[in-house]
Amino acid sequence: MKKLLLLIPAAVGAWLLAQNLTPSRPLSEITPAGAVLYLGAKDFASLLSDWSGSAEKKTWTQSASYKTFERSHLYLRLQDVFNEYADGVGIAPNMNLLQSVAGGESALAIYDISKLEFLYLTRLPSARAMESVLWKAREKFTARNAAGSAYYVKTGGKSGRQASFAVVGGLLLLSTREQSLTAALALLNGANVPAVRNESWFSEAVSSAGAAGELRMLFNMDALVRAPSFRSHWIQRNVSDLREFSAGISDLTRSSREYSERRVLVRRNSGAPVSTNGVASLLRLSPNAALYRAWAQPDAAFAAEAVARKVLRVRNAAPSADDGSEYAGEESDLETSVSTPLVDA
Repeated sequence: MKKLLLLIPAAVGAWLLAQNLTPSRPLSEITPAGAVLYLGAKDFASLLSDWSGSAEKKTWTQSASYKTFERSHLYLRLQDVFNEYADGVGIAPNMNLLQSVAGGESALAIYDISKLEFLYLTRLPSARAMESVLWKAREKFTARNAAGSAYYVKTGGKSGRQASFAVVGGLLLLSTREQSLTAALALLNGANVPAVRNESWFSEAVSSAGAAGELRMLFNMDALVRAPSFRSHWIQRNVSDLREFSAGISDLTRSSREYSERRVLVRRNSGAPVSTNGVASLLRLSPNAALYRAWAQPDAAFAAEAVARKVLRVRNAAPSADDGSEYAGEESDLETSVSTPLVDA
């Protein structure tokens, strides 16, 4: 019996090698550091399939809001980038490609949102990977090697867009910059390379949240607010308010009846934890609220102003054009003073 127990680890290792599988390590451990946004899915193929066949997708793509989005500068810019990849690399970044590389546990790390530089990792059985659009087009790419693993890279077109990919032991890796892919391969093979999992913004966000949802997004707020593209396209237009946070995390979970999203923002230099018992007591007074916003320790002047404006309906000021306020104003504000900024509540 003792000899049998000693043989089990060796048998497991041999089986993994025979199946060409990578031992299950968190994908954040093999994602190089430097990302501004990290998106992880427990089963990306399932999520993609559910979304593609959902009534919500059909409603969204037929809505007036989507038609407006199609005419936006952001949408047109994305189309330009897609065309650049199709022309330069020879593979169109469309739904056909996405479905062919959608595996189980997956991660997408974005390093530059302006240039759309990213690294995508997904657990995909070798048999499926060999049937992917990428693998079938590998002859158009240049074969190279990093950390003992083969990968393929191609750069082309006037824009100089680049794509690289590798299939290693049950993992498919795809990147728009070669150095991210080679760094991931080095991490996969045990090299001492900085990983996103060990960056302070990432670890602080994870420790501030509970169990991961089906889809988890983590973002490096310091890096995002410095990015011109983020400041230009962030629809909430409250970048100045985000500067007090260093990171954030959002978890999406689904049930048969609802989709639930839980967000946590990590405050910069937060110091000692703030008790939220008072907030919980207040929320019990409005159990049917669909949307709420609460403060654990608001400034006295802030609270007084909020009560005057929200409860007593006192409006003695309107937002000035350059005060940084996110309050858009109402028709009744046109005749009021603009000398005092309103509290954003």
